[in-house]
Amino acid sequence: MTSAKGSILDIGARKHVVTLIYVRVPLFLLEIAWTVVSTITIIQYLTEGHADICYFLYGLFVTVILEWILIITILIGTVLVFNPYGAKRIERSIAVERNYWKRNLVLCKVFRDTQMRAAIDDIAALLASFFGGSDFVLSDIVAGLLLFVHSPHRKPPIEAIDDEPTVEWMRMPENFPMIKRMFDFASAVYGWPAYVCNNCGCMPWVLLCRRINWCGKCKCNQVLVVEDNCCSCHTTAFVLSAEIENTDLFFVSFRNRLYQVPFVVLTDHKTSSIIITIRGSMSLLDIVTDLMLNDAVFSVDVDTDDILRQDETLDTEGEVRVHLGMLKSARYVYNTLQKHNVLEDLFMLNPGYNLIVTGHSLGAGVASLLTLLLKQTYPTVRCYAFSPPGCVISKNGQAEMEQHVLGIIVGDDLVPRTSYQSMLRLKMALDREIYSTNLAKFEIIIKGFFKLFFTTRWELHSEEETRQNHSGLRSENMRDQRRLMDGTETFVNYGTPDQNGGESVILPAESSRVQLYPPGKLLHMTMNDDIVSTRWLKHDFFKDIQLTSSMVVDHLPVRIRKVMKKFQHNDGIINV
Repeated sequence: MTSAKGSILDIGARKHVVTLIYVRVPLFLLEIAWTVVSTITIIQYLTEGHADICYFLYGLFVTVILEWILIITILIGTVLVFNPYGAKRIERSIAVERNYWKRNLVLCKVFRDTQMRAAIDDIAALLASFFGGSDFVLSDIVAGLLLFVHSPHRKPPIEAIDDEPTVEWMRMPENFPMIKRMFDFASAVYGWPAYVCNNCGCMPWVLLCRRINWCGKCKCNQVLVVEDNCCSCHTTAFVLSAEIENTDLFFVSFRNRLYQVPFVVLTDHKTSSIIITIRGSMSLLDIVTDLMLNDAVFSVDVDTDDILRQDETLDTEGEVRVHLGMLKSARYVYNTLQKHNVLEDLFMLNPGYNLIVTGHSLGAGVASLLTLLLKQTYPTVRCYAFSPPGCVISKNGQAEMEQHVLGIIVGDDLVPRTSYQSMLRLKMALDREIYSTNLAKFEIIIKGFFKLFFTTRWELHSEEETRQNHSGLRSENMRDQRRLMDGTETFVNYGTPDQNGGESVILPAESSRVQLYPPGKLLHMTMNDDIVSTRWLKHDFFKDIQLTSSMVVDHLPVRIRKVMKKFQHNDGIINV
């Protein structure tokens, strides 16, 4: 009850919570010790097979299980709501905050190479830039998200309709069958775990077990397989998932290291194409690559890139910058293809075929950058990027991207809207909501989650807050609250409403990073009441994260496949 007093920022009402926690710690440790002893005793009785075990022992066994659940729940709850640094964390500099996150991630560096350690340090710097200057815990962030979701001040993204693509192979709906076929390859490269999850049933699993090579060598002498398991489960699942006909596998690599993503190269005789399909995020190493939000130069001015040195079209409007982790992954795929002469051999066997690169999620971002690396040698290369990340390439490189890359985004997909700037704006919006409410945290969480599923008259924003927001007084009140908390004025100035009705935002120094966007020409697909509509949108439409119930589901391959099937069934409804 003490921790529920006051609003989120009313620290004085909960000043005795820390004292109560430290008083509770000795009792909590004694409770853990007693639970361990009781658990060992019960296990000994059950394993020794006593015939005269009374029924109360089973009741005691259930009691111990419930006790362990209680202990684990308390530990997790303490981590979520307890901040040992308190308000002192606000006063720390970015350098101190960076060292704090490095210490928290030190266990992730154990038994890691130099490259992985450097990547973890970069992630620590990223976390420091987001969480520096605030003392919020996870439960505060959850409350802020609920306030933001139910805020009456939220506005839909400004319509940014783009022109029809000038490239013939991108036009819809006549080229939709090709898009759907490429998605089959992009989703199949996830391997046997995705196959098992997407095909729940005895028959698909039995078929997979029959087709795999049980601890034997690959029976396909024409296929070079790199680092699949001994039974070639990933390769077999790829063939079954894609349901490919008139295709020949040529090169399969499921090697998964930092900046080394799995990919498959095959020949599709049905479309007369040589296809490179790249896997998206499926491991912790892939997540590290995703979190590498630092940008790197992708420009011919450097004169150190043998591939891009002669490409003047990439640098006509200024320096081109791209996602660092995806660039390193794209170079890995490119170097691997060169090392094994994969494309040269395939074009020798299949003259006149097209070169196509495809991928989903992280694989889409890597595929789009790989396309720029390949276009010097293969100027007609195409790329189908499904749900690409929102932080792939800067605006200066989009003109070239739009000639070779088609990005397909479904609904409110979170990933194409995620960039450093969009995450920073979301953080600032959460700060705004938290600093402008007087409701208790428990009240926000209970009412907020209830409003997600049911229609209710509960309101998390008062009329006074709404009036202050539109009059520009809200940001002033927020800064006043910040001064009362820590005696500083480090809070971000949101300014007054601009001409478009939104709030003018002054970003902190970390926002000086170059804005990165999703790659290529963007086709947006939405489904309402089983009716699928498509439209071409500009990159600015995806600059902000949309917090909706479908923002995660819309990114999954299962959802994308469902939307595509419905679109094909409706004979293609186009809204431009």
